[in-house]
Amino acid sequence: MWKVLIADDEPKIRRSLKNFVNWSQFDMEVAGEAEDGETAYELAAALKPDILLVDICIPFLSGLELIERLKKVLPSCMIIVVTGHDEISYAQKALRLRVFDYLLKPVGEDQMSAVLEKTREELLHRESRVRDVDWTEQQLKKSFPYLKENFLNDLVNGNLTADEIIKHSNFYKITISDHSGMI
Repeated sequence: MWKVLIADDEPKIRRSLKNFVNWSQFDMEVAGEAEDGETAYELAAALKPDILLVDICIPFLSGLELIERLKKVLPSCMIIVVTGHDEISYAQKALRLRVFDYLLKPVGEDQMSAVLEKTREELLHRESRVRDVDWTEQQLKKSFPYLKENFLNDLVNGNLTADEIIKHSNFYKITISDHSGMI
């Protein structure tokens, strides 16, 4: 299950966000709640949530400041702004911080469900990409000795350009002296 952190200074809003959504339907659970930006930052550092629902106007550390800090320590966290402020400057700053979505209060159940479904799909897509990269790295590790041998055969047979030799020798961590040659 993906962990969700809710950061809003209004207990009624936090309770509403927590209770009107069937989180398990999206493979999500509310792992924590915070009433201010500093608490949200500390909780996020400890819980490492996958998703953050955050209001812009929260005490001590604004939602935008919180997002800016979290992007540095939890770059993969999906951030959804849920705010009553429709000022364009807030939305622009949120976009520059690359939030996943920006919702205006009051948020309806259908609207929240649609955003959470979109978030779930993005998280699944990310997991799939990570699995693909891991598999590719494993295959490369298995094939590395054979690839290196193939490179050395091509090198000895004169089948490579100077650029290819430099590129491949760096990849295979082979040092070829400037004063070397083949006869």
